[in-house]
Amino acid sequence: MKNFKYRKNRFIIVILSFMLHPGMWLFAQQEISLKECHRMALEHNHKIRQARKKAEASTSMRKAAFTRFLPEFSAEGTYFRLNKKLNLTLPEQYLPVTDAQGNPVLMTGPDGNLMVKNYAWLPEQDLEFGEKNIYAAGLTMNQTIYAGGKVREMHRIAGSRERIAGMQAELKESEVLYETAKKYWKVVSVKEKVILARAYRKQVDSLINDLENLRQEGIITANEILKAKVRRNEVRLKLTKAENGLKLAQMALNQMSGMPLDTSWQLKDSLGEVNAGIDVADFRYKALNKRPEVKMLQQRVSISESGVELSKSRFMPDVALSANYYFLNPNPFNNFKNQFGHDWMVGVVCQVPLFHWGDRLHTLNAAKLEKEIAHLKLEETKEKIQLQVQQQIFKLQEAYKEVELTQTSLKQAKENLEITKNNLNEGLAKTTDVLEAQAMWQKAKASEIQAKTDLQLAWLALQKAIGELDL
Repeated sequence: MKNFKYRKNRFIIVILSFMLHPGMWLFAQQEISLKECHRMALEHNHKIRQARKKAEASTSMRKAAFTRFLPEFSAEGTYFRLNKKLNLTLPEQYLPVTDAQGNPVLMTGPDGNLMVKNYAWLPEQDLEFGEKNIYAAGLTMNQTIYAGGKVREMHRIAGSRERIAGMQAELKESEVLYETAKKYWKVVSVKEKVILARAYRKQVDSLINDLENLRQEGIITANEILKAKVRRNEVRLKLTKAENGLKLAQMALNQMSGMPLDTSWQLKDSLGEVNAGIDVADFRYKALNKRPEVKMLQQRVSISESGVELSKSRFMPDVALSANYYFLNPNPFNNFKNQFGHDWMVGVVCQVPLFHWGDRLHTLNAAKLEKEIAHLKLEETKEKIQLQVQQQIFKLQEAYKEVELTQTSLKQAKENLEITKNNLNEGLAKTTDVLEAQAMWQKAKASEIQAKTDLQLAWLALQKAIGELDL
């Protein structure tokens, strides 16, 4: 009795230690759904983060392009230090003397012609003026009035590039969601196969027990039991491979989700039951309206159209308004004194292209061809997407049919196994017949698991093909 109490208390302690072990509660808490895996994968993936940063950068470039509609203001300051002052030599001069009204005083000369009566003599002079230190400063405002549509088209191009960057990020997200879902359903599938392998092993163990009873009754020989044990060894090997495959599949999912590789998950989703029938009437229409690839090409078409307009604008004049307020020292408005003088100036500048040896014409032709190429590529992509969607629809329909057939085969394999086991008990079947029936059941169940997995992947591929793969 004392030993029994000791063993009982020890058992209770072991159970409590196991229950209080943090790893057990961690495993119990780590139940995760496909949606949660998607969210973690999007947060972890470096390519998506880069794509989002590029989208933010393109937004800034679009805002920068908008500022071209607004006037530009600038300030400028200049300082010069001259080595010498300016100098000027005035030659000797004779200037006529004038009366009070400023008219020269005239008289009649010996030849009878009028001549100036008196002159004032100005001797030769050397003049020096100006300052060695020269300062200049000014405020300038420039506003484009007309540029042939350049500013408008550059803003349109920046907007299209912003949308393309956003769609590239969306495309990266779709690819990550697709790969994460594939790994998630891989874990679900392998887990189901592990359960199947354990059930198969249990069946073989049960058969060996039944055979042991039959041998004791003298109905069969030990050789029959050895055949079953050989099969059990094969089943154990398959179970080991399935369990290792499950660990690897979980690691791949952890890596995709940004979690430590050895983290254990309890997945919420399962292969479950299959809904009969699908409605695929508008899938191709959805794809053309939702696929990021189509939207990106549409924006590239828009960029090519703006490229044509930009080439046309090179034939148009550029008109701009300019306003300046400036300061100068020495002051040219007050005898170049050593002080700041100021004034303002307003003007309109117009530049008209005349002749550039056909450069603008060739550029325009190239832009038109680029536009045609963009349209052709868009149409080609639409055709390929419609074909891709139709292929995925066929694969989905085939997956439904495969699930239906494998379920029928599984039902038949179960019935065959039951009948064979009963025949063995009645001496109407051999051990190898039961082993074969069990193998047929295991194969039929594995085929059903794979068919359901393929169905989930077919749905996944179709959602990606029509642009509806999201959180």
